[in-house]
Amino acid sequence: MIRTPSRREVLQFAWLAAGAAVFDGGCAASALHEHSPEKRRDTLILGAGIAGLAAAYELRRAGHDVSILEARTRVGGRLWTDRTWGGIPIDLGGSWIHGTEGNPLTALCNELGIRTMEFDPSTTQVTYSGSRRLAEDERVQMEKDLTRLEERVDGIDAKSNPGLSAEQAIDRALRELDLGRTRARYARQGMRANILQDDAGDPNEVALRAIQDGSEFGGEEAVFPGGYNQLTDRLAEGLDIHLDCVVTRIEHSDSGVRVVTNRGIFTANRALVTFPLGVLQRGRIAFAPELPARKLRAIQRLGVGVLDKVYLRFDRAFWDHAESIHQMDPIDEAWSVWTDMGPVTKAPVLLAFIGGAVARRIENMTDAAILAGAMGSLRTMYGARVPEPTATRITRWANDPFAFGSYSFDKVGSSPDDFHALAEPVGRRLLFAGEATEAENYQTVHGALMSGRREAQRILAERAG
Repeated sequence: MIRTPSRREVLQFAWLAAGAAVFDGGCAASALHEHSPEKRRDTLILGAGIAGLAAAYELRRAGHDVSILEARTRVGGRLWTDRTWGGIPIDLGGSWIHGTEGNPLTALCNELGIRTMEFDPSTTQVTYSGSRRLAEDERVQMEKDLTRLEERVDGIDAKSNPGLSAEQAIDRALRELDLGRTRARYARQGMRANILQDDAGDPNEVALRAIQDGSEFGGEEAVFPGGYNQLTDRLAEGLDIHLDCVVTRIEHSDSGVRVVTNRGIFTANRALVTFPLGVLQRGRIAFAPELPARKLRAIQRLGVGVLDKVYLRFDRAFWDHAESIHQMDPIDEAWSVWTDMGPVTKAPVLLAFIGGAVARRIENMTDAAILAGAMGSLRTMYGARVPEPTATRITRWANDPFAFGSYSFDKVGSSPDDFHALAEPVGRRLLFAGEATEAENYQTVHGALMSGRREAQRILAERAG
């Protein structure tokens, strides 16, 4: 059952919040507890993203008493399907299952009867330089150069160069390849675009090892024609979820946890924290006692990437019959790659991915200015007669107060061990999950799913023991 607070609870907490601001044990603790409207739970899960929902789903199946506190007025977290386009669902956060073979997301979708479809935008591509569509032999040469560059970068020993960024590695590899000015520029642009989309961070801050490491599943790329939120909505069915419930303080000890929110005080035997790394970095949630130094260092050293989306819907498709449209030497790097979402939406829809510092810059622009840049890119390639879109949808994940970014990345100055440190429990009562706690599968929806299941199993094993 998903709950929103009553007016009485809101008014009641107006007094409690004032006390929480100066809470320092003793009498204040008793006063807060006396006015708490909530019973003591076995487990509180903080956050109703895929990690929190997966953990709650597993715990409930085992007969466990669990409640979820979610700051948003919806479940799903960084999985968010917009359905305002007249029956055309568009995913504003996560979109893909990356590799369907052996992927726990595939198995879960099969279990829940949720349909997916294979869709890989790299299957067919066209490339433009200004208004000129490159000939096929030129495009093939660009792909070969990009492959050679990626292979040369992969050959640089990241362990011997722990402080090397992806951009520095690209510079070194291009000097060794000696492709010539134009071919080298295009190869660099292609690899930058890949890093901005995959890691959502700038190549000068993404660690070299980040583009070399990682666990991948085999099989095809897949999407949800009915929207990713089908999955989170199904996981949420029957769960005790409190929406619009913003956590401000987490007190933990050997005897349990007390979670201070804008809707009252919740107590439990334990809490599972699934907040995005960007939220933890902002320090808006107080922990008492403070988190261990090792975990705090990990939180600050890891990177938080931004990957925004700009969806444009048109009356008709005026572009090439290709899933992916690339623009070399764009006026604005924001518009270097377009994806034709028509095979998924069954409507004329183009999608631009914008990552890293470019995304952070775009987020501070008005929708009108963003749209003008997007249309300038499309008209450069397809001419002045390109029509205005009939609908637009623009995300701003860096400015989302419950995310402050899209997902984590391995940043220069961090260590792979930082992902492990973020995952470590604090004592027996405070646990952590989320994509940034999965050292081999961070940045992914399946990583978040695996982290929630991991902590659910930890809780069940602890109870059984």
